[in-house]
Amino acid sequence: KLSDLKKHEAHIPEILKSAAMTSNACIRDYVSENPRNYGMGATLVAPLLVEDRLYWISVGDSPLYLHRDGAMWQLNEDHSMAPEIDRMVAKGLLSPEEGLHHPDRNCLRSVLLGDSVAKIDCPQEPFHVREGDIVLVASDGLQSLTNAEISAVVSDNEERSSTEIAFALLTTVNALKDPDQDNISVSVIKVNRTQ
Repeated sequence: KLSDLKKHEAHIPEILKSAAMTSNACIRDYVSENPRNYGMGATLVAPLLVEDRLYWISVGDSPLYLHRDGAMWQLNEDHSMAPEIDRMVAKGLLSPEEGLHHPDRNCLRSVLLGDSVAKIDCPQEPFHVREGDIVLVASDGLQSLTNAEISAVVSDNEERSSTEIAFALLTTVNALKDPDQDNISVSVIKVNRTQ
């Protein structure tokens, strides 16, 4: 019930972290019983919306985007090497082309593997959404598109349903016919007026 959730809202970040650690322990237990799967892991991104307050937890490189008034940005931290490589490009240590095609760009700095988790993004304070916002939760496969391309697809479809926006994004990624594209999943949340 929403009333129960509101009563425990201050504990949401701890509850999300506990759920992530339980998932991590499940992976550890599975791998210990099935050693041939050593190295198996998962990224995680889980948003929780309470009225106009967005909480989340993420581990890895699965993005959580906010699209507002025609602009889009990533809310959660990217735990791949991409941000580090982008900083190297900004400092002039790599060219933009070298940064874009760096072989370590997609290497993860944090993931659920059953071991200790290096980085967890779980803000204590929620992000406040407003009517008309569109929240995208995706696997890293969506990032076959640039942020500008993702934003353009969302802008072109923002009056449509969440399902139609997700389908438009999937269709756009699949049209790339990228042989390295091995996964994509997208969930779309359209924020309506709060009571």
